[in-house]
Amino acid sequence: MSAFEDQVRELFAPIPGVEVRRMFGGLGIMRNGMMIAVGTQEVLYFKADDTTSPAFEAEGSPQWIYERKGEPV
Repeated sequence: MSAFEDQVRELFAPIPGVEVRRMFGGLGIMRNGMMIAVGTQEVLYFKADDTTSPAFEAEGSPQWIYERKGEPV
């Protein structure tokens, strides 16, 4: 395990139902079977919606965007 993965596991350890898995070339963080965050390139990105995105951005947490079939997702 990498130091980042260790940190992520430690961060979520106190929360019941959270599982950290290696996936997508990074980490998938699930709670009760639902993806809640992704860790990639030593950055943790939480799922957000139109309501919560502004709060994350205000704290300096940009939206995670990746390319699929040459298009940003």
